[in-house]
Amino acid sequence: MTFNTIKITDADSTNSMLKQMAAQGAEIGTTLVAVRQHGGRGRLGRSFSSGDGGLYVSIILPYAENMSAGLLTTYAAVAVAGAIESLAPVRVGVKWVNDLLVEGKKICGILAEGVIRDDGKLAVLGIGVNLTNKLPSELDGIAANLYDLCGVKIEPQRLLDAILDKFRDFEKADFEKSLEEYRHRCVTLGREVEVVPHQGEKYKAFAVDLHHDGSLIVKRACDGELVRVFSGEVSTKLSEDAL
Repeated sequence: MTFNTIKITDADSTNSMLKQMAAQGAEIGTTLVAVRQHGGRGRLGRSFSSGDGGLYVSIILPYAENMSAGLLTTYAAVAVAGAIESLAPVRVGVKWVNDLLVEGKKICGILAEGVIRDDGKLAVLGIGVNLTNKLPSELDGIAANLYDLCGVKIEPQRLLDAILDKFRDFEKADFEKSLEEYRHRCVTLGREVEVVPHQGEKYKAFAVDLHHDGSLIVKRACDGELVRVFSGEVSTKLSEDAL
């Protein structure tokens, strides 16, 4: 796969902009990179801090028949983790489904979204990595940038090149292999979690495994039933009323 990179200074959200471009005919491989975002988005509509010094990029990818949004996200998480580790002396873990962690702090968020047009379905993959960008004080202890964690200053372009290298053979992607590596990196598995579904009450569970489509398999504490979690929030920090 070849990439056509478009660089801009300011974006509301690179994913929102590229989804619109994809709907209007932008080709597979179109890559939109912003110096900063004013409306960066994560899962569940959450904001993503996107100041100067980070990498904020979205890519149009083909949507394979055997691919789900969950599988794309797990594939991307493994690819981006490997790219980061090739440039910094860190070990990158994954919190299901789309957060990359170093030393327990979030350093990257990933967002996969679909676009349907007359010639088929495409995927827009957004990646935001904290490199040297300052983060709001309310994120202290939750998120960090790589420079503060390991003392290595990585230029956004250098990391972008490393990430795109991981996606050059995307059309031949082995999702089963990447899912297995994701399992090894996933800090959610084997832990008690709190599941907060889009609808219904939150509940305590134990994270058992990943399904082959990337969904999370949990065992509910209340009745021992195995449940697949496709969306919503899964936290390893249990609130008192979930116990």
